[in-house]
Amino acid sequence: MTTEHKVQPQRASALGEIANVPLGERIADQLREMILDGELEPGAPLVEGSLAAELGVSRAPVREALRILGLDGLVETVPYRGTTVRELLRRDVVELHHIRTLHEGFAIRRIVAAGRYGDVDALYACCDRMAASGGDVTKLNRLDERFHTTLVELADHAMLTSFWRTIAMQVRRVMALSNRRIADPRVIAANHRAIVDAIAAGDADRAVALLEAHVGDVIAVVLHEWAAEEAS
Repeated sequence: MTTEHKVQPQRASALGEIANVPLGERIADQLREMILDGELEPGAPLVEGSLAAELGVSRAPVREALRILGLDGLVETVPYRGTTVRELLRRDVVELHHIRTLHEGFAIRRIVAAGRYGDVDALYACCDRMAASGGDVTKLNRLDERFHTTLVELADHAMLTSFWRTIAMQVRRVMALSNRRIADPRVIAANHRAIVDAIAAGDADRAVALLEAHVGDVIAVVLHEWAAEEAS
C-alpha cells in the first residue's frame, strides 16, 4: 500500500483525552493502534508534515511519535525516502508462525498437564464476543489478540508470558491482515472455539493440532493475498 493514509477524526480527537501523557507518546499510541489493526498496512507512508496538519499539532511531537514507533520496530525511516510502516516479509510471517505454534502449543500442554483445562471460561468469552463483533474488524482484532494472550497467561509460566510479549505486536499485525480478508467473524470464532473445546476435554494433542492448523490458515491467507497483489 503506497497511498498516504488519513488519520480519522475520532483518532485525532482522542489525543486530548489523557493530558498527563506527553503528546508524542499519545500520537505514537494512536498510530500504533492503526498499524496493529491493519488500518495502516505495510509500506504505507507516514509523512510528518501531513500528520502534523491532520492532528493540529507541530511537527516535533509527530517526529517523536515516529521515533517511538521506530523503536517498536513498526516503522522504518530511509534517508531521502521518508518514513513508512515497516514491511512484513514472507520470512517474517513464516518464522512468526513457527514461534507462535511453539509458544502456544507449549501453553496448551502445560494447561492440560496441570489439570487446569476446565479453567477456560475467559477463552470461551472471547469466542462469544468475536462471533458477535459483526463488521467491527478493529474489535475482532483486539479480541483475537486477547484470546491468544489469555491462552498463554493460563499456562502460568512467567518466562513464557515474557517471551510472548516480545512477539505480540507482530502477531497482532498478521492477525489483522488476515481478519480483514475473512468476511465472517463467526468463522474465526468457530476456529478458536474448537481449540478451547479440545482443551476443556483435556485433549492436548488435538488442541495443539487445531491451533497449528488455525495459525497455518492465518499465514496462508496473508501470503495468498500478497501473491495475488504481486500478480496483478
